[in-house]
Amino acid sequence: MTFKVANKLNENFVLDKDFNLVLDGTTQKLEDAMCKGYVYANLFFYDEVQKEIDKLRKLVRKIHDELILELGMDPDEPSKLLMELSMRVRNVIGEDSLDAVIKEMLSEKTKHIALMIDRREEEKLIQISEAIFMELTAAFYDMTLQNTKDLENGVKTFRFSKEYVEKMTARQKRLLTPALRMIGFENQVKLNNLEIAQDWTIKYVPERIPTPFTKQEDTIKDQLKTFIQKHLN
Repeated sequence: MTFKVANKLNENFVLDKDFNLVLDGTTQKLEDAMCKGYVYANLFFYDEVQKEIDKLRKLVRKIHDELILELGMDPDEPSKLLMELSMRVRNVIGEDSLDAVIKEMLSEKTKHIALMIDRREEEKLIQISEAIFMELTAAFYDMTLQNTKDLENGVKTFRFSKEYVEKMTARQKRLLTPALRMIGFENQVKLNNLEIAQDWTIKYVPERIPTPFTKQEDTIKDQLKTFIQKHLN
């Protein structure tokens, strides 16, 4: 899984009230079980990345508001505001990966040619999103499947903290099971008899998968690409 893949799937699929994955703009439902699980998991981690990007957006807005108060800069002069805001944000995070976020925010109040997001800025935002995606999926694995207690008959268990559950989006709460299964597959572990209790305690029986998930993932991505192209073209 990568952010680019998750972003593409988020653009193309809608999760309906019955937990079906429907191709956006059509009535076509995705039926293949592995493909559905893969999309579900990607949507879960897409939301996880967006929560981190939202934190960066709040940082940009905070610095913007400080600039207006400190320097009395005119919001109707976006070129000057853009330059100063970009410099200040870059000083905080160490690079200019958030220029697209800055322009997006400034465009909320005024439209200007200086606020048009170029391809380089889009790619930089994707790169930072990709890094966040990889960090969060690794942290999720460490927090869950790597942090378990042993019960009887080979059963393993762990429990999500109250703080983590409270920060999950409504969609993430619906997608937690496939996200766990997919993280297992990506680490060559099948989660048999997976159960999620009301108190967010997880139980499962691990089964080691001898071959990496890579080839199967490539097949799934090809199937999804074909499905999207077939029904949207």
